[in-house]
Amino acid sequence: MLVKRRLAPSASAWYLPVMASRANPLWGQAIARLTARLTCLTILAVIGCGKDRAAAAADKEPASPVGLAPASASPPVAAPAPPGQASIEKASVENSTAKEAGAAKVSEASFDLEILPRGPYRAGQKGVAEIVLSAKPPYKVNHEYPYKFKVKASPEVTFASEVVTRDKVKLEQKRALMSVEFTAQSAGSRRVSGEFAFSVCTEERCMIEKRELSLQVEVQ
Repeated sequence: MLVKRRLAPSASAWYLPVMASRANPLWGQAIARLTARLTCLTILAVIGCGKDRAAAAADKEPASPVGLAPASASPPVAAPAPPGQASIEKASVENSTAKEAGAAKVSEASFDLEILPRGPYRAGQKGVAEIVLSAKPPYKVNHEYPYKFKVKASPEVTFASEVVTRDKVKLEQKRALMSVEFTAQSAGSRRVSGEFAFSVCTEERCMIEKRELSLQVEVQ
């Protein structure tokens, strides 16, 4: 007795075309073509999904904030100062340096001040430099002020004392003259320097001032 075995629907769907392909060669070729096309469509679908995901990821990247320069941008370069301003700044620096170092002559609105050589000078022998203060009208030299010159000693030049006082000053109505004695230890170019304290007055007020003075002398 023959027993008929029923196949599951999914199994029948696959089994029947296969059986038919065995019975009919043309049917088998059609099945092979259909399978190849389905495989191609599947591959294309996978590639297309990959491209869509890459595009979506690119869209999610944050855009650079508007108005901000890129990280590699060079810093702005400062514009050079105008020629006139540069000249003023250079002159200011030079004047400040000269004031700190001292000069042989100082001229201002109320007075002229200078230190003068009274040579010749010889090594090992006492020499004299003279400080001259000249008041400009309406100023006069202050006869009551304790004039002094605080020297700057060096190995090449020595002084009798660290401070030259008023007893070395000769006072006139418009001038004050101070003698500064020093000794150069060796021949050559030597410098006599220090700070001079003085005062000039009008009928209404007096000005008390200090200025650095420096004199270069040639010693034989």
